[in-house]
Amino acid sequence: VSSQIMSEIDEFNVAAIKEKVAQALRQNPNDPESSRQIFLEEIMDWSDYFTEKFGLPSSDSCNAEIQNPSRDKVFNSIVELWLECAAFEVSLRQFKKAVEIYDKAVSDPIVSSALRIHISYADFCIERGKLANARKIYVKAIQLPFSDSDRNNLWKQFLNLMHKINKSDELTKK
Repeated sequence: VSSQIMSEIDEFNVAAIKEKVAQALRQNPNDPESSRQIFLEEIMDWSDYFTEKFGLPSSDSCNAEIQNPSRDKVFNSIVELWLECAAFEVSLRQFKKAVEIYDKAVSDPIVSSALRIHISYADFCIERGKLANARKIYVKAIQLPFSDSDRNNLWKQFLNLMHKINKSDELTKK
């Protein structure tokens, strides 16, 4: 990996973006749109960089990708940025916006292969009492090509949710 790429990768600083968003929100607390746009623009920019330098993950990316520390750092930064964007919406109590962010993330061609995105989305739904929605998220995620350890983790969490749903009869309400 060239030193130029490594220098560029060092710029993928999620904490710096969070601070930039917080500063924008402090300057205009009644209009979070400018803060929201910072997140979305950075996600697009980072995703464009990822695609340009590393290409899109293959459909069986978790099992076939050769380890590349530079690629992994950018990938993990993009995942973290999506998660922070959703957390930002939750902190504003903009739950519908948070759902929109999660929906975009789980269908994003880069980060949809990240188990953390799916687990975070399901956890968000569970916290909101939307157990049937969490179930749907798990069912979709189970169909994705995760590594064996990720798949095992996913199934454990899914089965725990199903046990919780069976106790609450949540699914019979829908």
